[in-house]
Amino acid sequence: MSKGIPGKDKEQDHNHRHWLTEAEQIYALWENAYNLGGQEQIDRLTNSVFM
Repeated sequence: MSKGIPGKDKEQDHNHRHWLTEAEQIYALWENAYNLGGQEQIDRLTNSVFM
């Protein structure tokens, strides 16, 4: 059984969390730039179509 590199799992976990945070920030920027109104606008459009 291979022991692997000491601390590697901890480093991979840190990197994974870092990139998830980066992805969330990028998505938030995209939402602000291209989906003005976000969920509120979607709710308004949905309500106007189905009411």
